[in-house]
Amino acid sequence: MRLPGQDRGKGFPIGAAHGTDCVYILGEQIQVDTPLELPLLDTVTPLPGKGCLFYRNGHCLYEEMINPGFCAANQCVLLQGLQDAFDAFVDRAECFQLDPSVAARIWEHQIDRLCVPASCAQYVEDPQGEHGECLYLHANACILLCPFCPGRCPLFQI
Repeated sequence: MRLPGQDRGKGFPIGAAHGTDCVYILGEQIQVDTPLELPLLDTVTPLPGKGCLFYRNGHCLYEEMINPGFCAANQCVLLQGLQDAFDAFVDRAECFQLDPSVAARIWEHQIDRLCVPASCAQYVEDPQGEHGECLYLHANACILLCPFCPGRCPLFQI
């Protein structure tokens, strides 16, 4: 990270950057009479978040785990389509005053037609799943729609 007005590869004066005339090195305070020049790093690489409770396939599921289903943008497109189709089906069944057992049989026939994994470009069958679940499905959320994991952050938990 560069400060405004800094040239790439040059250091910056500690006192000017932090507004103090002391610096901390390995936890010890050192008094500085003249500003020190320290080299700036071009990139700072954060520690990976792989051991985190919220880490899945390079994405952060913190928001989804804290408040499941709140962010509609993270929801699985296929499941959302099934929920919408089911809601419409229930509305039609109520309009026609269908017996619940009859409605259930009709829905069983419709769900096979509606549940086509090819309707999602990111669908990958989970080899450990029992019912053809998607590898990227967590509850009702698509892991790929969740934000990327920035690495170890203040939310990091084991």
